[in-house]
Order: sequence, then structure tokens, then C-alpha cells
Amino acid sequence: MAYPISYDVVPQLRERNRLTVFFRIILAIPHILLVGGPFFAFGYGFGHHWGFGGIMGWVAGVMAIIAWFAILFADSHPRGLWDFARYFLAWRARALAYIALLRDDYPPFRMDLGSG
Repeated sequence: MAYPISYDVVPQLRERNRLTVFFRIILAIPHILLVGGPFFAFGYGFGHHWGFGGIMGWVAGVMAIIAWFAILFADSHPRGLWDFARYFLAWRARALAYIALLRDDYPPFRMDLGSG
């Protein structure tokens, strides 16, 4: 059975801005503080398995616990908690792709995720 979820990042191989690569970590500081960075091996956050998810990561973790209880007792995932988790994960994926030099586009602070 194939894994039901896949995620692809298309690397930007042409028209790279090499000057921003030098300052990338400085430019990424706001995103690292809000949604975390690729510091999984250093043991930040709840423990070394959680990684560092930034301020929004801690909020998403608390909201996940609240959502777990809502699913347990109300038998449904509250839409607002679902939307926040989706927003956080999409922002984090874009920020990590930027920090890891996979994309040259600066990740936006506001994303339109559509209705689906």
C-alpha cells in the first residue's frame, strides 16, 4: 500500500538570487521565531522528538490537545482548530523550503489556502 500523503517541493534551479542566500538566515529570523526552523537535532521544544516549532508551533500543540478532546467527546474536529493547524503547517513548509535553500521566494506571512 502506498503512503496516502505526498509532498513535493520543486527546486528553483534558475534565476536564483545569490545575494539573498548570504543573508538568508537573517531574513528568516521572523519565520524561525513564529513557525520554527530546521533545528530537529538540537532538542528544542517539548523534547528532541518534537523539534522547534516556534511560537505558533507551541500554540498549534496546545490546540492539537484541545482538538483531541473535542474529537474524543464531540466526535468531530472543530473547523477553526483544523484551519489553524493547516495554516501553520503550510507556512512552516514554505519557511523551511526557504531556509533550506530549496526556494528563493520569501515566504509570505499571510497565505490564502482556499476553501478546500
